[in-house]
Parts: sequence; C-alpha cells; structure tokens
Amino acid sequence: ELNMRSVFGVAIVAAALLISGTALAAKPHYTYVELGLQQVDLDEADFDSGTGWNIGGQWGNEVFHIFGQYAQFSNDFSYTYEIPTMPTRQSITVESGSLDTTQTRLGFGVHGLLGEKADLLGEAGYLYHKGDYGDGFDESSDGLFFGGGARWMVMDFLELKGMIYNYNLTDVDSLQSFDLDIIGYLGKFGIGGGYQYQNAKYDGADEYMNPGVFKLYVRYNLGPN
Repeated sequence: ELNMRSVFGVAIVAAALLISGTALAAKPHYTYVELGLQQVDLDEADFDSGTGWNIGGQWGNEVFHIFGQYAQFSNDFSYTYEIPTMPTRQSITVESGSLDTTQTRLGFGVHGLLGEKADLLGEAGYLYHKGDYGDGFDESSDGLFFGGGARWMVMDFLELKGMIYNYNLTDVDSLQSFDLDIIGYLGKFGIGGGYQYQNAKYDGADEYMNPGVFKLYVRYNLGPN
C-alpha cells in the first residue's frame, strides 16, 4: 500500500529544493492543470485507509477564477458482529468489500487585496459525491460549498495556501474542511503536497467524524496569470 505520509514528507523536501533563477514572479498563479495522488482516511473503524487519484485545473485573471476537479479513491471495508453467547465474545466478519468513491467539484472565486505576493480568496461551487459498495448498492450526495482563505508566495519558488470550506450536502448534517498546501516551483512546473482535515456529521449519526486526506500533486502553470 502506498504510504502517502512518507511521500508527502518527500514532497515537502522536494518543493523546498526547487530553486531556480527562472522561477515565476513572486505572485500566485491562477491558470494551471494538475494531476495528483491522495490517501484517504474515512475515520470509520470498519474502513481501511484508501488511495486514489485526481485531475483538475483552473483558469483565472487578476481578480476572478474558475476551477474543476475529478477524483477517484477506494477504501476496503469489513463489517463484524459479536456472538453474545460465547464467553470470548468472538468477532466474526460477515461482509467485506471495497467502497469505490468518485467526486466532481466545480466552482468559481475571487482573489486579491493583499498586494503582489499574497491574495485573499473567496470561493463557491458545487460538489457531487458517489460511493459504490458493489453488488448494485451505491449512494450519492451533492450540494453547494462556500470557502475562504489565502495564498502567499513566501519566496519566488515557494507558495503556501490555506482554505476553510463549508458544505451543504444532501444526507449530511454538517461538513467543514480545513485545507493546507505547500507548493514548490521550477519555472512553470510545480510539485505540491497538502492535508485536508474534515469535521463531518452525517444524517442519523450521534457524533462528528474527522476524515483526512493526504495529497501529493504535480502542477503546470499556463498563460500569464
């Protein structure tokens, strides 16, 4: 199984080493294409951590940007029950399989206000989420999201980005995510890593859960913006 935590650590080191005299001007870039890997922890006892991939892109000018992303990932699961009449209360696996998930994310945003090296961001969009458990059983959820945060070119070749999103989805009582990314650039080419922490309460659940996603991606900047 791919150890995304180790890969994420390597990505941070690689990003910091991508120093070049041909690096882009020290301002955030808003037009690019991106391809990435991810490790997803659903924070549910019956589900293992899963891996997947995503592809996306963004177009922007000096004040406005639009973006889209498609992602797939899989988490193995096994449901168990305990036999109460046995002294050892032995757990027996009654079902196992793989949860295959797809997500499509589309949105737009505005940016600016902090000068050349940094921007405040406001974003809004639509998310469609589908999970397939096999044997003809699947479930889906969709809705709108809103978010805000900032991008900062710490150096000509190194960027930090932080975002907070709130989602209003069907079958979900409450969902927020907190995203942190670091990206290193060599000319128009970038290597990035990040982590997304979620605070989620699903319909009918008594407690909040905290899924997490480690991300590693490559980016290619397009155009002047």
